[in-house]
Amino acid sequence: MKSKKYMKIYTGKTKDVYSIQNDHGHIVIHFKDFALYKNGILDSGGNESKKTFKNKGKCCLFITDYFFRFFGKTGIKTHYVKKLSARKMLVLKAKSIPIEFILRNYAFGTYIERFPKIKKYANLNGLIEFTLKSDKRCDPFISQKEVLEYVRKKELSEIKRVMKKINSVVKNVLKKNGNRIKLVDFKVEFGRLGRKLVVIDDFSTDTARFSIAGKLLTAPELIGSIKL
Repeated sequence: MKSKKYMKIYTGKTKDVYSIQNDHGHIVIHFKDFALYKNGILDSGGNESKKTFKNKGKCCLFITDYFFRFFGKTGIKTHYVKKLSARKMLVLKAKSIPIEFILRNYAFGTYIERFPKIKKYANLNGLIEFTLKSDKRCDPFISQKEVLEYVRKKELSEIKRVMKKINSVVKNVLKKNGNRIKLVDFKVEFGRLGRKLVVIDDFSTDTARFSIAGKLLTAPELIGSIKL
């Protein structure tokens, strides 16, 4: 049996995307040993990409595989199909919405930069914000009115509902592991499969911040701290 041929169609900061020969309904995402940094500090909210520790990509796919499969069991629709190898996953080819949807449980990162009077880790009660995906403009924050230029009002309501459910599901996983770990914040992307909205990209330490006693966890530290 001949192996399928992959062709790179996108090079990202932490992942690469490949098309599959004679398969127009799926793509392959490859997780690299690169991480996001801000001002030289490891930070999932940063825009700098640097090569980092060995097997970082494997760890992030391990986490994504766990959470995407878990999301599916709880009714959260994603583009995830299956894990192909330690670094590659097969996903449905969805039409991406060029917005990052952010949910903040606690104040951190750019939120504190924008609101310096707010203390780090202040409770934000699941605040939802939006950034436009644009490397040239450093992913600027946009208003809900601007978001509605890309999604319908009904779709935005559904996106917010899904984000709140993701927040609840992930926090329940952490709670079952002793409740030591905080889900500080996370960002998710959505895409369209026909008329259906699904969560796309990944869910790992590349897109979410987890902390213990004020220290952010790397991917291996998260895996070592909870039973995935």
